[in-house]
Amino acid sequence: MNASRLAIALAVLGAFVGGISIGMFLSSGPGSAEPAAHTAAVPESVVAQTSPIAASDVHRAEPWQTESESAGEDLHSRLWAALSIPDENARHREWLGLIPSLTDADAAEVRELFRQLKAQGRHFDFEWSTFWPRWGELDGAAAIAEISAKETADAQPAVAEMVLRGWTKINSDAARAWLTANSSSPFYTSALRGYLDAVARRDLTRATQDLFVLGQGHNMGELVDTLAEQALQQGQLEGMLEWWRSLPDDANDGSARQAAVGQVLMRLEEADRDRAQAWLAELAATPYRNDGRIGHFAERLAANDPAGAVAWVASLSPGSDGHYIAIGRTIRAWTEKDKTSADRWVASLPPSPLRDQAMEAQQQTLVNADIFLGDSHLNQAIQYFQGGVKMQIKLNPQDGPVQIFERK
Repeated sequence: MNASRLAIALAVLGAFVGGISIGMFLSSGPGSAEPAAHTAAVPESVVAQTSPIAASDVHRAEPWQTESESAGEDLHSRLWAALSIPDENARHREWLGLIPSLTDADAAEVRELFRQLKAQGRHFDFEWSTFWPRWGELDGAAAIAEISAKETADAQPAVAEMVLRGWTKINSDAARAWLTANSSSPFYTSALRGYLDAVARRDLTRATQDLFVLGQGHNMGELVDTLAEQALQQGQLEGMLEWWRSLPDDANDGSARQAAVGQVLMRLEEADRDRAQAWLAELAATPYRNDGRIGHFAERLAANDPAGAVAWVASLSPGSDGHYIAIGRTIRAWTEKDKTSADRWVASLPPSPLRDQAMEAQQQTLVNADIFLGDSHLNQAIQYFQGGVKMQIKLNPQDGPVQIFERK
C-alpha cells in the first residue's frame, strides 16, 4: 500500500513537473524566438517603420538635388538665365552670386555672351562693370590681350581701367610691370587710372608716388581725380586738403598739384561751399590762382547770393590784366534781383578800376532781339551793350553776316 501510494505520488509529481516543463517550453518558445526573429528582421522592421520619414527625406532632398544639378550646369547658361531676370535687384543679386564662380576658362565665353546680348539691343551696365574687374582678377594679361584684339577703340579705355582695377587688387606687381612695359598703349592712361585706384584704396601714399613715376609724360588731369577721391574717402575734407598740400609744389600747367586743384575744389564745394570759397580765395594770392575757376564759382555763388558774390569778387586781387574776375556777372545778377541796392553799392565806391568795371557792368542789359541768319529768322535773348540798335556779327566766313535788331 505504501509502495503503491509512493508510485502514484511519484507519477503525479512527474506529470506535474512534466506539465510545468511543457508549459514553460510552450510559453518560452515564442518568447525566445522573438529576439532572433527581431534580429533577423531589423532591416525590414526599420524600413517598414521609417518608410514615411524616408519618403519625407526624399522630398526634402529634391531641392538639394536640383541645386546640385544646377551647380553642375554650364556657367554660361546660368549667367544667361540670370540676365533674363526682369527685376533689377533680383538680377543683380543672382549675378553677384554667380560671378565669383567665373574662371579664366569661362571669361572669354562670357564676353561672347555680352556680344550676343548687344546684338539683341540689350545692355547690362551693372553686370558689364563687374565682369571685367573679375576677369582682371583671374588673368589680367589675358583680359588685356582680349581688349587689344577684340574691343573697339572707343571701348578700350573704360574696359582697360576696369581690368587693371581687378588685376591690381590680386597682383599689383604684375599689373605695374605691364604698365611699365606698355606706356605707349592707346589706353595706357585709363589702365593707369584703374591701377592707381586699386592701390590708393590700400595705400594712398604709394599710389601718389606711383603717379609721378608711371604718369610722367601723361595727362595728370585724367589721373589725379581718383587719388583726390580716395584722399577724401580716407581723410575727409581736411585729409584731402592735406593730401593736396603734400604734392610737389609745381604750379606749371600739367603738374599734378595744379591739375588737382579743380578736383579738390569740386569736392569741397559739394560738401562745404564756405570752405571752398575760403580755399579759392587763399589760392588767388598764389601761383595756383585760376581766373576761370574764380569766375565760375562767383557765378554759382551769385545765383543765391549776388550781393555776397559781388563782395567776395571785390575782395580778391584783380587778375594780371587789372580786371576783377566775374565783377560783371555778379553785378548784373545783383541788379536783376535788387537794382536799388546794387546801384547804391556801386555809387559808394571811390574812383577806382573796380568802380569803373562795376559801372560798365551796370550798363549791360539783357534784351530780346530778332536775329536773322541769311534767310532764317531766330528769336532769342542776347546780351550786349546798350546803344547799338543794329549791328553785324561775323560768326564764320561761310555763315555770312548776322543782323541783330532790337525789338522794342
